[in-house]
Amino acid sequence: MRYVMRPNFLSLGHNFTIKDDRGDVAYRVRRVAFSFGGRLSLLSPSGKELARLTKRLFAWRPTVQVDRDGKRAATIQKKVFTFIRNRFMINVAGGGSIDVEGSLLDREYTLMRGGETIATASKKWFSLSENTYGIDVADGEDDALVVAVVTAIDMLTRQGDLLGSGDE
Repeated sequence: MRYVMRPNFLSLGHNFTIKDDRGDVAYRVRRVAFSFGGRLSLLSPSGKELARLTKRLFAWRPTVQVDRDGKRAATIQKKVFTFIRNRFMINVAGGGSIDVEGSLLDREYTLMRGGETIATASKKWFSLSENTYGIDVADGEDDALVVAVVTAIDMLTRQGDLLGSGDE
């Protein structure tokens, strides 16, 4: 399934929608106000929380945890000593990891697990704006988890500390 993502982290509350390839709202991303450490919720169109992204305050490297149904689903850590490009370690619950290949700053990258492509993020599909890009999730993958991981990567790559302190 292909999704269109146009994050608007500079808007009040950091809320935005993610649409499917038909133009229908597939997910809503909402910043949880007044949260200690900063949190985003990935919601279904009807408002059901599908995943919660939480920035860890006291971590050696920038870290976002993705929880689903109260359980850890993934941990995304930005490696701190990479001078050429951003690098991430993505550990998935139940073992295993996801590798990121490509240019994160240009939003042209692939998520790989065990050498197989599970998703591709690309802004080449769109010419609407600098912030618009697509996420193409491979069949059989957990779309909500992949979208949550891409959202966390985008926040850590483009905006640094956009999860914020929650004190707004």
